[in-house]
Amino acid sequence: MKAVCDHSCFRSFFALGPGLFAAGVASHVLYFIHGERDKEAAHIVQCFAHGFLVLWLAEMVLFWCSSLEAGLVALVGLFCFLAGLGGSIGLYRVLFHRTRRIPGPFGHALTKWTATSIARKTHQWHIHLGYLHNKYGDFVRTGPREVSINDVRAIEPIYGKSSKCLKGPWYDLGGTGYNLHRTRDPDLHRKQRPLWEKGIHEMSIHIEKIKAKTDDFLQHLSTFSGPFNIADELGVFAFNVMGYVLFSLDFDKDEKLRRRAKQGYDTLLRSQSALGVYGQVPWLYSVNDGYPSLGLIPANDNFTRFGNDMVEERRKINPKDPDLFSFLLPTETDPDSAQFPLQWEARLAMVSGSGNVSTALTSSLFYLAHHPDVQVELQNELDPLFGSNTFNPRTAYPILDSVLYESIRLQPLVPSGGERVTPREGIIVGDEFIPGDVVLRVPSFVIFRDPRYFERPKEWIPSRWTSENHLVKSKGAFIPFSTGG
Repeated sequence: MKAVCDHSCFRSFFALGPGLFAAGVASHVLYFIHGERDKEAAHIVQCFAHGFLVLWLAEMVLFWCSSLEAGLVALVGLFCFLAGLGGSIGLYRVLFHRTRRIPGPFGHALTKWTATSIARKTHQWHIHLGYLHNKYGDFVRTGPREVSINDVRAIEPIYGKSSKCLKGPWYDLGGTGYNLHRTRDPDLHRKQRPLWEKGIHEMSIHIEKIKAKTDDFLQHLSTFSGPFNIADELGVFAFNVMGYVLFSLDFDKDEKLRRRAKQGYDTLLRSQSALGVYGQVPWLYSVNDGYPSLGLIPANDNFTRFGNDMVEERRKINPKDPDLFSFLLPTETDPDSAQFPLQWEARLAMVSGSGNVSTALTSSLFYLAHHPDVQVELQNELDPLFGSNTFNPRTAYPILDSVLYESIRLQPLVPSGGERVTPREGIIVGDEFIPGDVVLRVPSFVIFRDPRYFERPKEWIPSRWTSENHLVKSKGAFIPFSTGG
């Protein structure tokens, strides 16, 4: 043992080890503790790698260590630095962080990897949030600087038009400010939103084509002679309609294109599933983008490629009738627009135009299958309209709307709620003060099933939105598509 300790290579480590540990603590106090670092994750990993190489080379040049010995010492030195950094982060989060007084599990306060592990295991993080609220109350610390709030009084100060809260780090996944949904810059959002609204408003010219595609879809369903997965069929149908209305790409032309639509929908599903897990640690997407060869999140990479391909195909088309991208294409060079890359806008269009639609339709059909009486009511409302070809999607239909609302209430499109960051001065929710720079969310799945806001909250009762509106105790608790911008 003495011979090993006398070796200059290892003596250098005993001299450097404590210093590297202290440097790790200092890096937290002087750098990591100040502001968000998720977008810089790839550069931080690069710095760690360079630090390892510098130590390795220094050991060989200055202390005449062998390559193996130098590598071992450099590896242990890096561990010392990370131990100092990690130890300082852990102590700060548990003992000194501004959210330390908000109740919640110890593991959630220490690291977001706790939430990631649960989400990866169950793929039902929203249900776990319900469990946490049942145990700890309306305010629960779900991450080192994250708080989940199950209180209707939180909706307006967090999501309202006059809210001072801004979008959180989740929206930086894979980039910064790259489409209407992901941008955290309110000014860019205000520039781009009118273009989307105009494009969506003009989609009325495609109603007849959508009706025809719906007839084809119903004919396709009639070919099944036994049980089948309606969720998959609805997903591909929504993807087909989205492709035509938004990109002028007709996936129903032949079998090859239909298979491509199925591939696109499957890619979208896998990407969204990965997002529900690894979106808990946004910096991982930054590392994945910085080092794509690592393939840390392959589902996201495949979705990105598919969206890029759709944009390139759309560029080659000059459609007779304008689609959504007819309004977005000029924004790439328009100085008055946000100039978001079309590839990113395409991903937003794919998710909102097919993913959300198929989710709402699948949920509605699931509950209708269990409530044949409501099926009859809905059919009686719609049959005369389709028989006379007078159905107008812009018109309110009480039973249809109530079926959709109630299905979305029980199976919300964003079950864990949108993420917002409090302003520097903090905000007050009810009687609770939330400090500044804290990530907040109101979990839709939890608040939509809260008996304080909905009578018989776990039952599917569409009439609560029409004739039995007393079953809705607080309309303000229902935010199916969030509020504000």
